[in-house]
Amino acid sequence: MICAFAREGDFARALGLFRAMDLEGARPDRVTFVAILDACGQSLAMELGMWIHAELLAAGFQGEITISTALVEMYGRLGKIEDARRAFDRATGIDGAGGDAVLWAAMLAAYAINHSPSQAREFFENTPPRRRSSVSWTTMVTAYARAGDLHAARQLFDQIPRKNNNVVAWNSIITAYAQSGHRRREALDLFRAMDLEGIAPDSVTFTAIIDSCSGVAEGRIVHSILTDEGRGWIAHFAIQTALVAMYGNFGHLREAKLVFDDLKHRDVKAWSSMLAAFALNGHSHEALEIFHAMQLHGFTPNSVTFVSVLLACAHAGLLSDVYSHFASLSADYAIAASLDHYMCVVDALARSGRLREAEDLIATMPYEPDAVAWTSLLSASTAAGDSHRAGKAAEYVYELDPTNAAPYTLLSGLHLGPARNAASSSSSSSSYSSSRLSDHVTKTEDDSSCLSTLNFCQF
Repeated sequence: MICAFAREGDFARALGLFRAMDLEGARPDRVTFVAILDACGQSLAMELGMWIHAELLAAGFQGEITISTALVEMYGRLGKIEDARRAFDRATGIDGAGGDAVLWAAMLAAYAINHSPSQAREFFENTPPRRRSSVSWTTMVTAYARAGDLHAARQLFDQIPRKNNNVVAWNSIITAYAQSGHRRREALDLFRAMDLEGIAPDSVTFTAIIDSCSGVAEGRIVHSILTDEGRGWIAHFAIQTALVAMYGNFGHLREAKLVFDDLKHRDVKAWSSMLAAFALNGHSHEALEIFHAMQLHGFTPNSVTFVSVLLACAHAGLLSDVYSHFASLSADYAIAASLDHYMCVVDALARSGRLREAEDLIATMPYEPDAVAWTSLLSASTAAGDSHRAGKAAEYVYELDPTNAAPYTLLSGLHLGPARNAASSSSSSSSYSSSRLSDHVTKTEDDSSCLSTLNFCQF
């Protein structure tokens, strides 16, 4: 049961069953340990993960490659890169050449997801050729893309051996361009090249193409082609979930809801995408109704779900609910609060006029505040006519993001009068809090050329 819940992404239940198993005195085996370590990593349950590490040491499982790989993956997700490396070094032995390709790929991924592309590249180049798998190559492509270096990502992609038989490699670079926001045309061009090479796309490919759409017109074309295609891609729940998110990002909630209602299989991501669509577009009550329905259907919310829930409560002025849901993250779901969760609370406090508390939270939260955090406070301070606090917040924004024009716009609003000022700041505050939830970026490339590419690629 623990493994089943972990595979389904229901990590809270997996962790709950493991605790119950421990209380009953039952001894976990290696399969149980691997599943529960994955659950700890996915749900960011650091203390429990470290306790389980101690338990498996006592049980004598430390030296096994599958356990070591699971430890590396868990510590990588928890951001404890040194602990991940220690587990890796113990598994690879004195000569540093032991382990299998999966273990080496896990260590590379640990560097990559912790925003260490230089360390990842050094590790990749020092990986023995027999340990360098296709997963390692694609991990490096993704690492460079996440770091914003699409040029290096493309160079590495072009060096991948035997990539013409590797849809995962193609997906990594197509997804990189699709998520970059300003180079979506290259995602479509690569998809066309992939099609000409005769490589069959999969659901990940189509999800990336949906993400690359610059507007609802392109999204509808992709939706139409997938519907007309004879291979049944439109029935794939990952593709339908991507369509829900796409329509939600462009504000077309009716179409998003139609796709969601048509889903025959709904997972946590599908529910969270529909919830986010409502929350992003200011439909807080509908978002919270989806959240309650999700729980009634037996689905456990994850970290992303709670960002949408907190945003919806903040926009609805439900400050007490914001506090309640934030507290339940760790207490009820073993989820460590992220920067995004803290920022939703900051947004809720600012919207409620509790500027001092919002500022105190920014200063004391266990994350380094970024420009978005201070801009949220700047927006609320401007709306309240608090020039001192607004000026202080603006200074931080200038320092963190010198190209950001928001401080100039918002500070100038202090001289426009209360009504104009409040309207301007409210709009800005909403856009900044919502930017945390949506990866959509307005694109400005020529739409007609991209539409013709979509029409060419009949999947």
